Amino acid sequence: MNLNNKLDIILEFNRIMSQESDIEFILQEIATFSKSLVNADRCSLFIYDTNTDELWTKIADGLDKEIRFPASKGIAGDVIKTKKPEIINDVYSDSRFNKDIDLQTGYKTKQTIAIPLLDANKNCIGILQVLNKHDGEFTKEDLDYLRILSNYAAIILNNALLLEMETTLIQQSKLAEMGTMFDNILHQWKQPLNIISIAASTSKFNLKHDTFNKEEIEHSFDEVLNQISFMNETTKNFRDFLNAKKSNEEFFIYSLVDKILSILTFKIDDLYINVEKNYDKSAKAYGISSDYAQVILSILNNAIDKFTKRDNLNKIVINIFKQDDNVVLKISDNGGEILENLLPVKLFNRYVTTKTNGSGLGLAICNTIITKTFKGSIKAYNENKNACFEIIVKSA
Repeated sequence: MNLNNKLDIILEFNRIMSQESDIEFILQEIATFSKSLVNADRCSLFIYDTNTDELWTKIADGLDKEIRFPASKGIAGDVIKTKKPEIINDVYSDSRFNKDIDLQTGYKTKQTIAIPLLDANKNCIGILQVLNKHDGEFTKEDLDYLRILSNYAAIILNNALLLEMETTLIQQSKLAEMGTMFDNILHQWKQPLNIISIAASTSKFNLKHDTFNKEEIEHSFDEVLNQISFMNETTKNFRDFLNAKKSNEEFFIYSLVDKILSILTFKIDDLYINVEKNYDKSAKAYGISSDYAQVILSILNNAIDKFTKRDNLNKIVINIFKQDDNVVLKISDNGGEILENLLPVKLFNRYVTTKTNGSGLGLAICNTIITKTFKGSIKAYNENKNACFEIIVKSA
């Protein structure tokens, strides 16, 4: 392969990778382009798991399952430690070689180039290994070209891993919020179930003693149907939150707010919280509606949790309005000001919390969703002794 062809492979790799964020696709393409660049027979790409101090991969030719092994093991483990690439043209004569991979894949490794994938802070995030050159032995020139490609690969792979971690944290945060929602729904169902029970018992008693009339029976049935309708609506809103589309769409912000409020009715009513709504009902946004709903839920839950006693003066104010080409959602409460040392940005840092048992993820996830998914902004501030959160996204 001549010089121009090798550079073309690197440029094409960079072009494709700049358009992708799916980690499995990225791993597969890194392997494919690496093999092509140095005329290797196979390629393995191992990710370094810092939590378990293991190397793992699903991307190795002939492999249909995940492989994991201690990061201290084999040539790959040594490259993790030294952060220096190696060329080995007779692996079975190297005492470090981990024969277990060959045993698991049924493949005979003869030669390898192992290159560490380093992030911007020179931390090793993985290992790239090409195996068995088709036309002779691996050379320093092969190593130099692979190092160029691996520099691109490390940046792209690190970004994909960070994105995957953010996605996981968002899902964990959503599951935590779901627990609160479900608890609210169970409490909200108590009253309608009691009403249904009373209506059924009264009707049964009247039927048994022949003391009923048509109007009373119709009234009882209407009451039962009304309560069932309320329960169905609460369940539907909860189901919508769980199963919302993961594709971009236009949505009315006020509709999402009202759905979340309906699920939180028990907590709001139990604390005598007055909710003041000032909606521009025409205000729409574009994006994944369930992600935006998660932000609303997190902020409202935080606001409600600040009220520690029942008081008719407890108040949450929700404003939705258009501002130039944007739509603004502002949620404020009089449950207490935000600590000044957390403003303007520390409040949104991961693991920062003012709650005794808080995870410190809720507002960090809100910030990620709004700034990265919606390309908008979220800010917190105190105004007239009220805590305020303002979310600004592009208007649809």
